[in-house]
Amino acid sequence: MARRVPLRSSLLARLLGTSVLIALLSTSSTAWLVFRSTTLAIEQERGDVLADDVGIQDALTGYAARHGDWKGVSRTVRRLAAAPACPPALHPVVRVRSPGVRAPRSG
Repeated sequence: MARRVPLRSSLLARLLGTSVLIALLSTSSTAWLVFRSTTLAIEQERGDVLADDVGIQDALTGYAARHGDWKGVSRTVRRLAAAPACPPALHPVVRVRSPGVRAPRSG
């Protein structure tokens, strides 16, 4: 009669355990890599959007510093909206009408 080998010292059990461990480690490391690369991509996108916003704010602040009112700002806003890096919020039809609002005077 053949003697049963305990499961602990069985070659098959060791190979199965090693395979399961490798599968778990590879799955978890892949998930970590995907999470990390997605996080970096989101951070990069946020930085790009922030830079675009700062550029728009600088352009409008510059316009306000050079002009006494907002009458001609529509040309600047259209130029900003046509820029390829412009946020989608500015892409629809741009209408700038605020007759009561005046640009601050510099100096």
